[in-house]
Amino acid sequence: MTKRKSEGSLSRPACQPFERQPEALLREHADLLNLTHDAMIVRDMDASITYWNRGAEKMYGWTAQEALGRSAPELLKTVSTVPLEQIESQVLRTGRWEGELVHHRRDGTPVVVASRLALQRDEQGEPVAILATNTDITQHKRAEEARRDLEEQWQAAFEANPTMYFIIDAGGAILSVNPVGAEQLGWRVGQLIGQPVLNVFHEADRAFVQENAEQAFRQPGRVMRWQARKVRKDGTVLWVRESANAVVLRGGPVLLVACEDITERRRAEEALRESEERFRTLVKFSFDVYWESDARHRFTRQEYSERFDRAPAPGSEIGKTRWEVPYLAPDEEAWRRHRAALDAHVPFRDFELARATSDGGVRHVSVSGLPMFDEAGRFRGYRGVGRDVSERKRADDALRAHLSFLESMDRVNRAMQGTNDLEKMMSDVLDAVLDIFACDRAWLTYPCDPGAAGWRAVMEQTRPEFPGAFSLGVELPLDADVATVFRTARAASGAVSFGPACELPVPAHLAESFSIRSVLAMALYPKADQPYLFGLHQCSRPRAWTAQEKRLFEEIGHRLADALTSLLIFRSLRESEYLTRQVFESASDGIAVIGRDCRYQRVNAVYGRHWGMSAEEIVGMHVADIFGTEFFDHTVKPSLDRCFAGEQFTFAEWYTTDPGRTYLSVSYSPLRLGAERQEAALVITRDLTHHVLASEALREAQAALARVNRVTTLGVLAASIAHEVNQPLGAMVASAGSCARWLAAQPPELDKAQRSLERIARDGKRASEVIDRIRALVMRQPPRRDRVDLHQVILDVLAFTRDQMRRNDIALQTALADDLPPVWGDRVQLQQVVLNLIVNAIEAVSAPGSRPRQLVIGTSQAEGGVCFEVRDSGPGVAPEIADTLFEPFHTSKAQGIGMGLSISRSIIEAHGGQLWTAPNLPHGAVFQFSLPAGQREP
Repeated sequence: MTKRKSEGSLSRPACQPFERQPEALLREHADLLNLTHDAMIVRDMDASITYWNRGAEKMYGWTAQEALGRSAPELLKTVSTVPLEQIESQVLRTGRWEGELVHHRRDGTPVVVASRLALQRDEQGEPVAILATNTDITQHKRAEEARRDLEEQWQAAFEANPTMYFIIDAGGAILSVNPVGAEQLGWRVGQLIGQPVLNVFHEADRAFVQENAEQAFRQPGRVMRWQARKVRKDGTVLWVRESANAVVLRGGPVLLVACEDITERRRAEEALRESEERFRTLVKFSFDVYWESDARHRFTRQEYSERFDRAPAPGSEIGKTRWEVPYLAPDEEAWRRHRAALDAHVPFRDFELARATSDGGVRHVSVSGLPMFDEAGRFRGYRGVGRDVSERKRADDALRAHLSFLESMDRVNRAMQGTNDLEKMMSDVLDAVLDIFACDRAWLTYPCDPGAAGWRAVMEQTRPEFPGAFSLGVELPLDADVATVFRTARAASGAVSFGPACELPVPAHLAESFSIRSVLAMALYPKADQPYLFGLHQCSRPRAWTAQEKRLFEEIGHRLADALTSLLIFRSLRESEYLTRQVFESASDGIAVIGRDCRYQRVNAVYGRHWGMSAEEIVGMHVADIFGTEFFDHTVKPSLDRCFAGEQFTFAEWYTTDPGRTYLSVSYSPLRLGAERQEAALVITRDLTHHVLASEALREAQAALARVNRVTTLGVLAASIAHEVNQPLGAMVASAGSCARWLAAQPPELDKAQRSLERIARDGKRASEVIDRIRALVMRQPPRRDRVDLHQVILDVLAFTRDQMRRNDIALQTALADDLPPVWGDRVQLQQVVLNLIVNAIEAVSAPGSRPRQLVIGTSQAEGGVCFEVRDSGPGVAPEIADTLFEPFHTSKAQGIGMGLSISRSIIEAHGGQLWTAPNLPHGAVFQFSLPAGQREP
């Protein structure tokens, strides 16, 4: 059945922007129909299954994971009256095929489906996939076959019955005759059809026959009997006894005539007895019961066939009339008409009644009878037959129920599919449900949540005589009775009934408030929202809901939940599209969508104003037409390639354009737009020129304040600096004296003199470093980015402040972490921050008091960086100034200017870190900052 592409066929070209592959489009379409109960299957041209929806899983028993990749004909064991190759050929030729197929489920059972095949082609016209939509019609086929079997049985009984049967129209023409009737008259069936029926009667009897036939047409349903002579083709005459009954068909009234040949009976009594015996034999094997009654319609004889099981006890009904025997049906009116026919002494046919059996069941019997008269014409009673039609009645009832079910579901489905408006769909469905169930109210409430604070009715349809129970859209508090109903519905797997003779009683408060006698309710679970409660009210009378009604109600509920899911998703999608459009058009940033061909597919007004053009003018242009070829090739194109490869990134830099030099932040995001690969790039540009210029001005101002702060700090550190410089100078003088003595000795001690000179050189370098650090703090130097060892910065600052700690009797403790990674930054600025924090801590613990003067300086590794902290045992930070501690010109010192901590925080944040404070229990404060670690410059 499948057609494989030749190995030499051309490969498919790449898709243009926004062009969807046919197979992907087919799969997306099938996904949208995934909620249907039909089986949706996509297979490629090698018959391999590429898509298998939930309807297919339910219908055939294989999950999508099991079915994907397998051959569809082999998996389903497809059987068709049309060769599969012929179906494949028609699909390839015309693009579609519809017909019936027989598939097999996973358990091997056959399923008859109405299959619709649709061919999908690519842009070159090559077939790429076939979508199969399969509807399970197994039950329908079975019902159809049952109907055909019944028709065939009737036709067989009509044609093979030894009695002559004629069907006559109102004009007297023969519409149908069974082969026996035609044969007994010496004609073929085709020779009699269409001929006047009077032509087969003896000329002397034609007027009599016509009069009886006309009377039968005037009284449809009444059986007329007469005897007349018919003439065979060869001219011989036979006597017949005819029973005629007029019925009204769709095409008009017809007369059903059963003709009994009574020639022999009229010739001889013996022949009559033999005929009666044959009749009794026919009754015995054709019917289930033979009965006779007297002139007062009391049973005088009853004979049951062997296949008539559960028959009444012999003689138990003798002497009783038919209506004196207990019965379940028909009603009184039907009995009245039947008794009137009996009293009129006319034949009757197919009078149906239902009786209870000894085992508690119900038997349906169809009874027919003929009046009996003696030779004087006096009525003697009836004789007749009965047939057990229980199985036929059950089949008819099941068929009618099934047809009613299908008609009801079709009506509900049409209501669901008639609109995309959620409220109108709910209104139309409830209107149909109200009529289908002939109830007094149909409604939907939301949410069906026993734990919610309130609930509301979202839609209701009612009978005019029973006004609405709910105020639509009004939020009502959730009371205990309503919560019980919600909880019961949520706990059930299907519909729940309330009321007399039902599973649960109607809560008294609800019954009184809403005039409810019976309720049928079911929780609905749409996938895009909270549960709803779907229900019916019967107010006019108590109602016991039948199993068939519950099944129909549950099926409608499931379909309604699916429809709610679809329309809620549709509404959400519409709202999402609206919000996206509003954000796109009203955004203050420039936004553009660029396809793989590097042409603009959509831009907003802000983007157009940046280039001095309207958005409509830019759409369709190549990006190089805006930026220039050189800039596009070196800057824009590489960024678009990264984005189309799936990368999302943002960068900012200065751009020189016709309007001037601007600083732009540009972000690239890949867009899939329903396809599997990135088909477009979303580019967002933000003009940060004014922000960057303001930031640079702020940094310059902060640098100036930092210099002021450093100079101010130098006054505090003057004594310590002098001490640090005097130390190496004093050491150099002492080493020079020692060197002179070692050289003057006899003989000179050159080794010791050389060591003295080395000490002089080391102390000189130490003094030079102290001077360099002082110069770096005072001079205005641009920030540098180098790899900085934070431990060395700390040690340098401790060298400045050690003498001040010694004078204030401060105990210093260091806890420096091993293997601390370096950081990238300006060494002088970081040194200033550490110096500010340590000097602040020294001043805090130097205040008068009896607490121990302790200072702890430590480092540690944090996630992605390093952490520095200074802990002091001073008075701590007062709560009322904690929130403003890092603001400019805020200070808690009598001589402070309030810039140290503000500048320190600005420096740390400029390095990508954070500076904060916390209490040091039991007393004191902790100042900490974190910096990102890095082995290379960011």
